[in-house]
Amino acid sequence: MAGNYLLVKLVFHSPYYSYPAGAEGGRGPTLPPPSTLIGALMAAYLRLRKPTEDEPPPHLVSSIKYAYFRAPPYATTASLNTHFTWLAQRKQRLELIRAMGILNKTVIGAATEEELREAAKIIINYARGPKELGPAHLRSDPYSWMARLRAMLFSPWPTYETYFWGDAYVLYLIDSELEDIKQAANHIFRVGPKETLVSSSVVEVKSVKIVDGSVGTRFYVPRDATTSACRRIEHMLTTLGDPIELMYMTKQTQVFCLPAPYTEELESYDPAPGWVGVELETDNGTFQVIVPVRYAPS
Repeated sequence: MAGNYLLVKLVFHSPYYSYPAGAEGGRGPTLPPPSTLIGALMAAYLRLRKPTEDEPPPHLVSSIKYAYFRAPPYATTASLNTHFTWLAQRKQRLELIRAMGILNKTVIGAATEEELREAAKIIINYARGPKELGPAHLRSDPYSWMARLRAMLFSPWPTYETYFWGDAYVLYLIDSELEDIKQAANHIFRVGPKETLVSSSVVEVKSVKIVDGSVGTRFYVPRDATTSACRRIEHMLTTLGDPIELMYMTKQTQVFCLPAPYTEELESYDPAPGWVGVELETDNGTFQVIVPVRYAPS
């Protein structure tokens, strides 16, 4: 049964930058949600195999059934950051930069009609420009369009940041032992946005045993997994692969109980029916968490 438990230590080299799902700014989850943790593992898997962006194999994604985050003491803050936004790290951002170059040429009268048509098409497709936009509009007022594109590319956005005082841990529950996943777990380099840099190492789980009674943990747990009261709760996404709108419509978000900030104090939870408390023995100490009954040691 220990083969179903993949425990990973994360060392944060920067704060955890958090945005709402589907947005580039604003207040997101305090701790990395399960969907982000699965995405971090898949990003490491792809990085080991090819340098270009791709989609992770569906059988690998579907093999990860649960992901839990164990938080050390932490604090949160909000700030403004100026960085590539909205289309960050995507091909479309290069298109917007191409349109900026054409507009620069327009200012000095060096842009051709064909280039202006190309710039107009880019602005319509990627910068929410009006459908009737054409070369004449860009030629008559290039500065306004340059300012619009510059704002989209470099504007400041509010960010929600979580600072961790110590090492964090992630527990993945997988349906089978997959060497590809274990190998990737030693090479996680970011969690969520590109600004959140981490390093990772797999922690060997030597044994798993059932906990009688309450569980003391700093892993967040699903609200449905406990009959105890939660001091802090948040809604978080739990899966990958679907558009954000579909995830919300199909209720792929779940309520989680979070550990308290500023302290190493453990939260105490009584497992709900269908769930069980387990204790993982490792060289890094023992860790308790609540898991579905089917993942309980026999």
